[in-house]
Amino acid sequence: MKREKEVKNMRKKLVVGICDRNKTEVVRVRDEFCRCMAVLGEPEAELHLFCNGRELYESSRTCFYDLIFVDLVLPELDGMELARLLGMNHRGLRIVFVSAQEDRVFDTYECMPLWFVRKNRLSEDMSRAVNKYFQVTAPIHYKLRTKEGFRYRNVVLGDILYIECSGHTLTVLLTDRAAYHVYGSLKPVEEELSGYGFLRIHKNYLVNLQYVREVGNRTLMLYNGTELDLGINRKKVIIEAVEKYQKRMG
Repeated sequence: MKREKEVKNMRKKLVVGICDRNKTEVVRVRDEFCRCMAVLGEPEAELHLFCNGRELYESSRTCFYDLIFVDLVLPELDGMELARLLGMNHRGLRIVFVSAQEDRVFDTYECMPLWFVRKNRLSEDMSRAVNKYFQVTAPIHYKLRTKEGFRYRNVVLGDILYIECSGHTLTVLLTDRAAYHVYGSLKPVEEELSGYGFLRIHKNYLVNLQYVREVGNRTLMLYNGTELDLGINRKKVIIEAVEKYQKRMG
């Protein structure tokens, strides 16, 4: 794997959730977000619309959201509670609060939001929020030499769930369920990616820490429910590494 310069038009489609108790507001936020994306020349996003906080949370169990816009007042799960739950389960997710309750902006800081969008200044604040998202998530691309016809593919580092080693073949598993097979061994890849939040949890697995949900006695669970074996006597080291990463990421 070799790091490659950023290529803007090679980003995967952004997965975005929008949640407001008012359907009209959901549409308004959606339209403004799409307008900002068009202005920036970004590709269309995959949008999921909700009027219920619980429904968005349940959806997040199987859908890898990159960015979520939530109102503070929602049915069943309010915006703050929803943000806390989502933040615990998916460290790579960016959350933007969209609210008419401007006096609560400082209250939201405990959830470490990307931005706070005021409904009465939706256009102005949305532009700032979308720009901020792309500033903080500028992707690092890697070039993979795949086994199929010796082709080269560019993969965004943040899209990698984990890398599995079997013999002299590495399988790179992505959040969109795509899988690429490359020649090589895991050790040099581990050394190269250690500074980017990847951890060797087993002789056969290198995991992206931002997608770790839980560390068990013998297995590690990822955000999408995938369970991977832990190396012998590695649990303590892995827990410490996960906690250190989560603290660094806020």
